[in-house]
Amino acid sequence: MNAVKILHCADLHLDAPLIGLSEQLSDMRQEELRETFGRIVDIAKAEKVEVLLISGDLFDRETVKKTTVDHIINKLQTIKNIPVLISAGNHDSLSKNYYYRKEIWPQHVHIFDNTMGKVDFPEYNLCVYGISFNEAYQEKGLLKGFTAEDDSKINIMVIHGEIVSPGSTSRYNPITLADIENSKLDYLALGHVHAFSGINKVGKSCWSYPGTPEGKGFDEKGQKGILIGEVSKNYCQMEFLPINKRAYMEYQVDISSVCTYDEIAAKIKDVLNDDSQKNFYKIILTGEISEDFNINSEIIKNKLEDMVFNIKIINETSYSIDLSRELSDDTLKNVFFNKMRRIINESEEENVDLYKRALKIGINALNGERIDFDASI
Repeated sequence: MNAVKILHCADLHLDAPLIGLSEQLSDMRQEELRETFGRIVDIAKAEKVEVLLISGDLFDRETVKKTTVDHIINKLQTIKNIPVLISAGNHDSLSKNYYYRKEIWPQHVHIFDNTMGKVDFPEYNLCVYGISFNEAYQEKGLLKGFTAEDDSKINIMVIHGEIVSPGSTSRYNPITLADIENSKLDYLALGHVHAFSGINKVGKSCWSYPGTPEGKGFDEKGQKGILIGEVSKNYCQMEFLPINKRAYMEYQVDISSVCTYDEIAAKIKDVLNDDSQKNFYKIILTGEISEDFNINSEIIKNKLEDMVFNIKIINETSYSIDLSRELSDDTLKNVFFNKMRRIINESEEENVDLYKRALKIGINALNGERIDFDASI
């Protein structure tokens, strides 16, 4: 039987607020997310896929900008020969996103409603099922009890939901592996999880989360992308294709014993990759340094600004202080040190790092130096 070529994407979260970025940078990233959707459409066209599947959370919220919707529709108009099937998720549920209700979508775009529906493509011997979230929460499993109607066809479903173990619950359409196996689907195109799940199989049914095509924070680190490939009866050959414009990267850098900012910058440069100029970085400084070295994160950022797109420095170093000796001079700094020394030496192991960081903040304060609480705690 001939296979059908599909592109599967999900969770773009267009017009997401992007907390933690400046207004200017947030606006720029939102436009880049729109550009990423355009790139998905261009790939679908270039690769001559026969069906484009979007498994929910295309939009992040109900207050979607008209310019965003116009961009989506204009891009979709360029692939009128490729059917586009959309299942709304929890962020862009039918009740929240009124754009799905308006008569503005091209004829080749099908948005599933809140009842299980299907679209037949006789030319491919294909049936695509789908159902949308009607509300932000969907505690009843939408796949439970479902079985594809005609096992002679290539059966695919596009849906937003969360894989759970038997007996577990979820507010986001709980789906068990047994539900997938009993569905008799050839491929279940899932959305909701923002990391690529790999291509999985239970019984004769394959399923996968492509993840989000573009990271939006350090909880979505690394390469992001889409799935593209072929599906036929009892056969699935899908591949992950990274398409993100920028990646969020996080590294721990041990700066023990360094005494200059140039040394710190050199150690950070060692972990940067070839794409550093287009990526977001979170660098967590660790190790023990001299108590005389009160690190200023802005100085480090300035030394690296030509090498990275955006960088955040988190200072989790501790001071290399001899906790075995008690200071004798009766100064406020020494009294504080001796008190903290006893607390650290008598504390449980799991609290030692916290108290050492408190000691570091206290010494900085007593030295009259600026304290960066975001970097110190």
